[in-house]
This record gives sequence, structure tokens and C-alpha cells, in this order.
Amino acid sequence: MPDPSALLSLHIGPAAHGGHCVARHEDRVVFVRHTLPGERVLAAVTARNRRYWRADAVQVLHASPDRVPSAWPAAGPGGVGGGELAHVALPAQRAWKAAVIGEQLARIARLPGAEVAVQALPGEDERGGLGYRTRIDLVAGVDGRPGMHRHRAAEVLALDSMPLAVPQLAGLGLFERRFAPGARVRAVAPGDGPPVVLVDGVPVAADGSAADVRLGRSRYVREVVGLPGVAEWRYRVSAEGFWQVHRGAAPVLVAAVVGALTGLDLAGQVVVDLYSGVGLFSLPLADLVGPSG
Repeated sequence: MPDPSALLSLHIGPAAHGGHCVARHEDRVVFVRHTLPGERVLAAVTARNRRYWRADAVQVLHASPDRVPSAWPAAGPGGVGGGELAHVALPAQRAWKAAVIGEQLARIARLPGAEVAVQALPGEDERGGLGYRTRIDLVAGVDGRPGMHRHRAAEVLALDSMPLAVPQLAGLGLFERRFAPGARVRAVAPGDGPPVVLVDGVPVAADGSAADVRLGRSRYVREVVGLPGVAEWRYRVSAEGFWQVHRGAAPVLVAAVVGALTGLDLAGQVVVDLYSGVGLFSLPLADLVGPSG
């Protein structure tokens, strides 16, 4: 437990990027995790610099009505990163994200008053906002147990589960296995085909033995993105490459791009996909510009 004499008593202000909320202590800005706007908390300082401090809320003195039991306690104060809003009710998570995006648009893009609506994909409420990641990255600790880094630290904390992973990955039994200390473990559940597990970039079979890697085939996965009534696109991508980790993100993004361009005469035009990654928009854009584009 943190030393109570070293804790800050803070009244929490608005949400900020990265799962933080903004508070002030003696005119100093403090970015606080594991809290919500309107709460009063005791917070342990985790980092200091001349411009601001970082802190974790370790005791809630006055709770927000939007606070819920954490869906991922391992990502709580002093824990791993990646579950910064696990203690926030789903509707409040969406309002939080809308507020953060609106603030970014006003401050960076100079678009004050921009209306931002964060919409849930089908099934999100039923799943409690969990079970959506089709890719997870783990690292083995000194005891060989897979885990993740403590937030903003090199220390590896062992995990027993990953509630953000899709069921196909949760069922692999990765957290019962042992790996070489420091090994990097990536698990991928592609849109077409069985899950793939890589250890330090080398594919392994579901039982942990060496996989068939002839021609490097198992280093690649197949993804399918379809828009009903429009088209279906198939991709062969590196299992280690970037692909939208949310199981429903790719078709939503493609639908937004295709919808924005539909009706324009793009035949023969030059269109560049600057989104990086593995070229999610490249195939839909190729269809829009046609063979002469």
C-alpha cells in the first residue's frame, strides 16, 4: 500500500486523452488514472516533471455514479496498461471518448463546438464492451509466465486472463503455458482461418510445439472485409503487421471511406492510402478508381 502521508487528496476534473482525468494540486496539473470526472480521491504520484505530475487514484473518497467494479482488476492502480476505462460504465465510456475527441478537435484542429457521437457496434453492450481484440501481445516474465508491462514501466506483471481478447484467443490456454523469460508472444484471431501464435516472431502450434512454417505460410493470416450489397475484399497480411485489433473496426472504417467517396467519378484517378498499416483501404480504393486508375 502507498504511504498515506504521500498521497494527494484531489478533486477530479474533466477527462483527458489516454485514460486520465485532470486535477490540480497547489496550482500544478495532475493527470490521474483510475478515476472519473467529479470524484474525490486519494492519489499516489507516479511521475513528476516541471509541467505536470502523473498519479493513480488508489482510494475513492467520493465515487461517481458512473463508476462500476473493474472489468479487469489487473489493469487497476499499479497494474498493466490497456484497461484505463475498465472501471467506467459503458455509456460513460462513450461519453468520455466523445468529450476527449471534441476537446482534441477544438484544441488541435481549431473546430470548437464540433459534435462528436460515439456509437456502439452491434453486440458491444451484450459483451460488456469486452472480448473484442483479435490481436494480443504478451511478454514472458522471469518465471516464464506470460503477462504485460506495468503501466509506463519495464517490469512484467503475470496475467491469468485477457478479458479484452476475442473468445478464439481466450480459449488458447496461453496463460497456462510457460515461455522463455523475455519471450514476445503474439496471438492473432484472423477473420478467415484458425488462430495463430507467434513466439519471438516464430509460429508455434496450438499445443506449443513448432508449427509448419514452410514458405513462411503460417506467418501470414487471411482477413475478410465485406460490405453487404457492395463488395467483399480479401487480404493476406503479416501476423505481426498492423491490422485493426477490434473485430468490427475494419468494415466500419471501410464503409466510412467508401460511403464518403460513393457518387464521385473516380475512374482513372490516382488515390493514395496514407493510413499506413497493411493497406486496409487499398483494395476498396482500387475498385473505385478501376483498372485505369
